[in-house]
Amino acid sequence: MSSYFSQHFSQTSLRKKPNDAASEGEKRRLDVTLPDCSADSAAVKQLIVEATIAMNGSIISVILPDYFEETPEYLVDLFKQMKIKESRAPQAANAADKTTFATRWETLNSLVLARIKFTLLQRYIEHILTYFQGKITQIARSYIRHLPRHVAEGEGDDLITIAQLEFVETFKVWDPEKATNIWPLAYTRITGAMKDHIRYVTRSDPSRLYDWINDAGYVLMLNQEEHNFEDKIETGIQLNRALKVLSVREKRIVVAYAKQDETFQTIATKLKLSESQVSRIYKKAIDKMKREIAKGTSID
Repeated sequence: MSSYFSQHFSQTSLRKKPNDAASEGEKRRLDVTLPDCSADSAAVKQLIVEATIAMNGSIISVILPDYFEETPEYLVDLFKQMKIKESRAPQAANAADKTTFATRWETLNSLVLARIKFTLLQRYIEHILTYFQGKITQIARSYIRHLPRHVAEGEGDDLITIAQLEFVETFKVWDPEKATNIWPLAYTRITGAMKDHIRYVTRSDPSRLYDWINDAGYVLMLNQEEHNFEDKIETGIQLNRALKVLSVREKRIVVAYAKQDETFQTIATKLKLSESQVSRIYKKAIDKMKREIAKGTSID
């Protein structure tokens, strides 16, 4: 991952797919080249140092709290690149120095911010992701739980990876001066990226969209009922009576899915059917069983 950030530090989002037109701002790479400040007075240089350390502190306090006890080495390198030597004895700044610094910092602000974030991602990406891993995984799993079962099984790992990568993209565009906490922005972008991934996959394979919508609707219907139908027919005479109305193939699918906890994909492979066919047969079989049960006798 370090090589990736060494070559590309672009302000992009995983919500933009390869076929989407990217804006010029998203195409460009962040400029992390720092200017030469050797001509500035000692007082102006000191003000730049203080502002840079403060900016770095505000970032570290959010993404790696308590990780650095002293000024990190990368800031020392940053000052060297700007031809600034950090003074141990603070230089008194007069009004002219402060005015000059304010003008200089307008230009330096975004460059220094980009350089700090670039370095943190290049050197400490594993630590950053480890620190936020709990939140990232939680939001991904929360979203996955609302997906149909076989969608979650097929796309779950990808969605967790997308959530991690979108957090990194969020860090690239996050400005600590505008938002002291990165997570609200990350939460919004991660959720959007996962939703866009599902939409993108369904556009590339329309048959999956049909299956997912049908399964989602069926699960919702069951959840809205006072009692779950499958819970009602766990054992006994009622289950046997309900199964008798099914064809051999319908019975095999219902038993495999409801009793043996097999996925539609696994069942489809065994029966040499498509996953969508298995899904439709299963729902049709459950409907037939519900009608049989509803004819009279309680199954409690």
